[in-house]
Amino acid sequence: MSIEISFDFSDLGRPEVVQAFLGLCGALAPRGRGRRARGGLAALVGAPGNGAAPRRGRAARAAAPKKPRKRRPAAKPGTKEWNDWLGEQPEAAKKFLTALSGKGRLTMPEAMKEVGTKEPKSIGGITGAMSRWAPFELPIRAGKTKSGERFWEWKAK
Repeated sequence: MSIEISFDFSDLGRPEVVQAFLGLCGALAPRGRGRRARGGLAALVGAPGNGAAPRRGRAARAAAPKKPRKRRPAAKPGTKEWNDWLGEQPEAAKKFLTALSGKGRLTMPEAMKEVGTKEPKSIGGITGAMSRWAPFELPIRAGKTKSGERFWEWKAK
């Protein structure tokens, strides 16, 4: 059984809300030893009267919009920068990029065949890791066909 409670963090400025929340947290707190057991969920907010300001919890951080990452423009394939980066990539990423640059466009089944995997999530892991850790924009565009099939296109000329 579970209970989901949501409220605005601004409501923590009202003493009656804080008291009710801390009472509920105290009732739900595990009994026993350890930091979590002593503080329970009440440790997430400042207790009234102790001068502690309410802390922003994990949910508040998750709701904040992400700032776009600034990257250098795409490195041109064949340049020293591109070749150095490509040389550091795992074999599966190299196979994916080689096939994509050669064919110009790959669908999910084609990409899986080129990389040698039977799991679509593997391709997502490869493309996600490359996109996240590359020091420059990759010359790749991902999309979906009208029928909903994933594909990748090579943007470099």
